[in-house]
Amino acid sequence: MQNKKALRWSIAAVFIILVCSIPLFAGEFSADMVVQAGGQKGETTTSKIFAKGTKYRMEQEEDGQEIIILVDMDEMVTRVLMPSEKMYMEIASDDIQSLANDPFQSAKKTESLGESKFIGTETISGYKCDKYVITREGTEVITQWVSKKLDFALKIVTHEGEKMTMVLENISEDKLDDALFEVPEGYTPMGPLPMEELPFD
Repeated sequence: MQNKKALRWSIAAVFIILVCSIPLFAGEFSADMVVQAGGQKGETTTSKIFAKGTKYRMEQEEDGQEIIILVDMDEMVTRVLMPSEKMYMEIASDDIQSLANDPFQSAKKTESLGESKFIGTETISGYKCDKYVITREGTEVITQWVSKKLDFALKIVTHEGEKMTMVLENISEDKLDDALFEVPEGYTPMGPLPMEELPFD
């Protein structure tokens, strides 16, 4: 399981080589985040994402353990919550540990290191999106589809190494409680863990 997770998110290495054209987040919505690693025959996982303004929340399950990832774009801080332990870890959003587990920040970083080209518009999950191809040294690294209405990437596809596709589905423009994006009372902070010990590896 650890190897599969490492493989899936090592695509962050591709992503890491990836996003600055993604606009500042301004939408307010919830969605299913579907990630397929290793092409059409690869592993597919579905988790929840909530976004409001410059904050978003991803809810995942790894080896039966619930993991919540809170990202604050204003502070450029990522907080990883472990509800079963009532503990959380705080790291910079551009830290390698954040980039390896967040396709949006990884894409942002990768794009900042390459070149982005607008190639048209397509509809993803019912939303009109601008389609961009990001290249490095003439090689296509990633394609992403960004919704102007939601100011958020609704689809990201990597092209190097093990192909990975991330798409947001079942998008619902809901009013979301600010508390969703904050660490609940009673949680204890903890120091950073080595990459191999992170619960979402």
